[in-house]
Amino acid sequence: MSAPSSPETPAATSLVVGGRYELVELIGSGAMGSVFAAQDLVDERLVALKRLHAQRADDNTARTRFESEARTLRQLSHPGLPQVYDVGEDFDGVSVQPYLAMRLVTGETLADKLSERGPLPTHEVAALVAMLASALSAVHIAGVVHRDIKPANIVVSESGQPVLVDFGIATADDVEPLTSTGEVLGTMEYISPEQVSGRRATAASDVYSLGVVAFQCLTSVKPFQRESAVASALAHLHDPPPDLPRSVDKPLADLVQGMLAKDPDDRPLAADVARGLDRVLARSRS
Repeated sequence: MSAPSSPETPAATSLVVGGRYELVELIGSGAMGSVFAAQDLVDERLVALKRLHAQRADDNTARTRFESEARTLRQLSHPGLPQVYDVGEDFDGVSVQPYLAMRLVTGETLADKLSERGPLPTHEVAALVAMLASALSAVHIAGVVHRDIKPANIVVSESGQPVLVDFGIATADDVEPLTSTGEVLGTMEYISPEQVSGRRATAASDVYSLGVVAFQCLTSVKPFQRESAVASALAHLHDPPPDLPRSVDKPLADLVQGMLAKDPDDRPLAADVARGLDRVLARSRS
C-alpha cells in the first residue's frame, strides 16, 4: 500500500519516533492523529504506531483523549483487541507529540470487506460477531465503553480474526466523558438511542452498535440510515429495525433483533451475545 501525499507521511515527518520507531508507511489518518507501520529498532519487529497530529499537540482535549486511549488499551488483553507495546512522547523540534506503539494487524477493515463483497454468508457473520462480542465483553469487564463500534473501526486479519480498534473516545466507568453535557460522540448510523438522547453511553450502547454492524453484514443495509443525520437519529429513537431476510436462521435473527432493542435494559450482555452465537455456529456444524 502506498502512502498518500500528506503532511503526515513519513517523508514529511520525523522518520524515527521516540528514538526507536522508524516510520515505514502511512496506514491511515483521521482528525486526531495518524497510524503508521513502523519498524521497532529495539525489538526488531513491525508495529502500528499511532501518533497525535502535530497541530493537535497543544490541544488539551485531544491529548487527554489520546492518553485515555493508551490507558484503556494497556489494561486490556484479548485476541480481538490491539496489544499495546509502548507509550511515549516524541519531540520533533517544534512540539511534543504522544505516541502509542501496538501490535500491527495486517488485513482489511470490515467496511472495506463489505464494500467489496456486499452481504456476507450467515455463518461468517455469526463467527465475526461472536469474536467481536467476546472482545467487547473483555472491554466491558474492565469497566470501559468503546462508544464508536462500526465497520471502519474493525480490522479483519488475514486469519479471519476481527480486531476492534480506535478507542479514542472510549471511557472508563470512573472517568467523566470529555464532552459537555448532551454532546453526542459516535457515528450516527451506529449510535444507540440513549446516546441520541444525550444520555451516557454504557456497555449496552456498544451491544446496540454491534447489532447494527451485524445487521449490515447480513444485508448490506444500515438499518437506521436516513436522508439526514437528524432523520437517522429519530430512526434510532423510534423506528423498529427492518426484518432480516428469511435466509437468516431464526436464532441468529432473534439475537440481532435483541441487540437492537430500544431499551438498553432489554439488550443482552456482550458475553451472552458471544455464547448465543457460539450455539448458532455449533448447530450449523452439526
